[in-house]
Amino acid sequence: MADPSTSPELRRATGVRRRPEPAHRPPPPRPELTSSLAPPLHTAVPDRPAAAAISAALWFAACAAGCFALLATMMDGDALRARLTAAATEADPGASADLVRNGVRTTILLVLGVEALLVVGTLAGAALLLRGRAWSRWLLLAAGLLTLVAGVVAQSVVAGGVDLDRIGFLAQAGLVVAAAVALVLRPTRAWLRAARN
Repeated sequence: MADPSTSPELRRATGVRRRPEPAHRPPPPRPELTSSLAPPLHTAVPDRPAAAAISAALWFAACAAGCFALLATMMDGDALRARLTAAATEADPGASADLVRNGVRTTILLVLGVEALLVVGTLAGAALLLRGRAWSRWLLLAAGLLTLVAGVVAQSVVAGGVDLDRIGFLAQAGLVVAAAVALVLRPTRAWLRAARN
């Protein structure tokens, strides 16, 4: 049953007016731009190309080969020291035993230390490459070049003993060259450029 107080006749007789419904109000106008610069555009970063993933995998494999070569060299440490001592004594017969021993120890520590630092730097560069850091390309190329030079020196140091360490250094050098080639391919360069922007 309808409420009699809402009937039009009763409202007219009593002089009660019905409250008007509020009209839909439009939202307030947007404030004007205070800058003449265009708003920033959010560009989507393209997916990582296969060349970049292959390059990172090859860098990681080069690090594994370098670690294998370092372990093989350390396992052959006594024979390596004996070979280097004999070579140093033959090169300078008048050198004292302490001088030869210190020279051999310094040579081994320097070669293995540089190789270990390059492996760590290459690991960091490959991880940064996978994250799309553009400057990781230069870090990897520099580490790769230094790794090739250190590999040549390490080859001469470990020559004449067990070939496992030499095989490891050769494999590392080959993987570094392949990884560098994949790193400088156009899809990888374009992806790193887009990720930087």
